[in-house]
Amino acid sequence: MKAFLLQFAAILVISNISQLLFPWWSLVVVAAIVGLWFKHQVRSFLAGFFAIGLSWFGYALWLSNSESGQLLANKIGTLLGEISGFSLVLVTALIGAVLGGLGAWTGTAGRRIFD
Repeated sequence: MKAFLLQFAAILVISNISQLLFPWWSLVVVAAIVGLWFKHQVRSFLAGFFAIGLSWFGYALWLSNSESGQLLANKIGTLLGEISGFSLVLVTALIGAVLGGLGAWTGTAGRRIFD
């Protein structure tokens, strides 16, 4: 449990900082690098999944509650087939969560190369 929380916190903090400086996909690289230090693949996937999912959910929710964000979210939701603004936030969080989980899992699986 301690290793899971450590990995979760490391991915959450480092990926949020890296997304300020680098493109959106840097979160996958960060999750993979952090995943190199942990051995259990399922826990690693879950740590990346929840860390990036929480990060993207919070950011998308903040953007959609901004002055013009809700208008943009509703227009994009209409383009995608009548998806509401909040559903679009959930879809965004799910996409980020899957990417973060796969990145962390890849890093943990890559650890076997060095063992």
